[in-house]
Amino acid sequence: EEGAYAFGTAQRLAVDVSDDHTTWRTVFEGPLGVDVVRAAVQDPGRVPVTVEFAAASGRYVRLWQTGAEPGILWWIAGLSVHSKRSS
Repeated sequence: EEGAYAFGTAQRLAVDVSDDHTTWRTVFEGPLGVDVVRAAVQDPGRVPVTVEFAAASGRYVRLWQTGAEPGILWWIAGLSVHSKRSS
């Protein structure tokens, strides 16, 4: 999330992956509050929230907002997906 969109964060998020865009597996589901505060302190101009989860493979990634604050929209200004390489 960047700039003017930094305040529109999901309170809870689910991340699903799929090989065929039909069958989905949830690899993360949980609150983002602490992660958002940490990101805002470390980089207040961008507020880059990082969500980490166990290794998962899939061709497609789907994000679900599973918790919201009434009246506050959720934006994603940018999205990056990274993989940690095993050593």
